[in-house]
Amino acid sequence: MKITTEMYNDLTNETCINMIDRKGVLVDEVVIFGFIRIKIFSLHNFYVQAVYNNNDNTLLEIKALISQDDWQPYLETLDLKEFFNLNY
Repeated sequence: MKITTEMYNDLTNETCINMIDRKGVLVDEVVIFGFIRIKIFSLHNFYVQAVYNNNDNTLLEIKALISQDDWQPYLETLDLKEFFNLNY
């Protein structure tokens, strides 16, 4: 059975973490404000955002990225020119 983003977001945090531990591929990781660590994972056919307290590594939030609003903070910092060979 193929899992969808909506199905993933309905799972418990523990199940979500187990899934990214087993099958997820870490795509990016950033620490903001010195105490929040955000990790982006590729999982099956979608992406997952896991937010941790950087001081004690507790999970604050985990969710599949679905909408443009979910992606907006990342799109503002990405430079896709190199990806599309647009070097101007």
